[in-house]
Parts: sequence; C-alpha cells; structure tokens
Amino acid sequence: MKKIGTVFFVFIFLLVGCSNEEKKTIVTDDLNFEEQIHNVMAENDLNNIEVIDYDIIQDFVYIIYKQKSEYSNTHYPALVILKREDSQWGWEAGPDDRTLSIAGENVDATIFERENGPSVTIMQPNDSLAGLKGIKVLGTYARKVTYSFDAMNDFTRQKSYWISYTDVAPKKMEDFEFIME
Repeated sequence: MKKIGTVFFVFIFLLVGCSNEEKKTIVTDDLNFEEQIHNVMAENDLNNIEVIDYDIIQDFVYIIYKQKSEYSNTHYPALVILKREDSQWGWEAGPDDRTLSIAGENVDATIFERENGPSVTIMQPNDSLAGLKGIKVLGTYARKVTYSFDAMNDFTRQKSYWISYTDVAPKKMEDFEFIME
C-alpha cells in the first residue's frame, strides 16, 4: 500500500510539473498585452515609438519611450501610464500630464504626481556627475535604466536615466540624494 501511495504521488508530481498549459497562457497574454499597448498608444497619436522599458505595478503599466526633441536630433525618455480595466489597457496619462519638472545642478527630473497609484520620477543626471552609484528619491532607491541608441551613422551611444516610484511626489531638489562611489 505504501508503494502504491508513493507511485501515485510521483505520478501526480510529474503530471503537474510537466504541464505546459501555464506557459502557453503566459505567451498568449504577453502578445495580447503588447498589442493592446501598441493600439492604445496609436489611438493617442504615439505611433512608431520605441519603447525603452516598462514596469507593471498593480493595475498600471508605466511605459518609458524615446521622445524626439523638437529642437535637435536627440531624444529624451518620456512616460505613458496605462490602466487595466475589464481585461483591457486604457490611457491614464501621457507626457503632457507631468506635474513638475526640476532642473538642478546635478540632475533634471520630470515628475508625474498621481492620486491613484505611485508618483513617478524620471531623472537624467548631468554628464558631469561622474561616479554616480545611486539616487534616492524621498529615501527610496531609484532604478537605473541604460539603453543604446544610434547617435549618428554607425555610431552607437549609451544613455541612462533613473526611475523611482514613491507614495508622494518630490517637490524640491532636497528630496533627492545622490550616492557617489
């Protein structure tokens, strides 16, 4: 009897462990997710954009993309926030919904203060700030994102920004702490 119980347990373990149904669901959801993001952004006049990164927090997706500068051949990271309702992603906020911009000696920060969800701060340190190891916003560590872009013909350059999600939005440069090497 003990042997039958062991065999039964091993059989169930292998059956559950080898099931790939969950993997199929994840792949389907990922494709559907990206299609929905593309459609919502296109509906809001953001066609042919290049997504740098995104974060999913609760019912929101925070999408960072390359926004072309009006005044030069460069770009900067911009933010779109989508909200999930009834299994669909819809527009919540875009680059024109930022609530504050802070230009400091060491960093330029774009802040999106939110009532329903965390406030988002995107920071771009100045190139002169060598040895930057980390940034804290209101005591919370920001995450560094580095990506590559084509600066000129056959010349690729790396660019970094830092992103932070906090319960309240920073209001002044003293709300930022720069951690140096």
